[in-house]
Amino acid sequence: WNHVDPNHSTPFETASKEVLDFLACWILYNDSKAGRVMQQLGFPASDTSLSAAIKRGGPFRQEVIDKFGPWLTKNGFVPAMLGLGR
Repeated sequence: WNHVDPNHSTPFETASKEVLDFLACWILYNDSKAGRVMQQLGFPASDTSLSAAIKRGGPFRQEVIDKFGPWLTKNGFVPAMLGLGR
């Protein structure tokens, strides 16, 4: 996650390209939609923040980021940096 605006009243961050690429591929291969992923995270399907992030690199609220870590792990995401330097 990359920090966007330290002066904003609500913490917003953007996902790394690696995370966004994983999400886009996961949605495609699972014949899903960004809204369905948001539902799995406990948010309304009408929450467009994931779709905006994938399409335009839009920001995420901290509450979304907090739920994404476990979801990403559960759905097979492994950061490329893991295992380097061994």
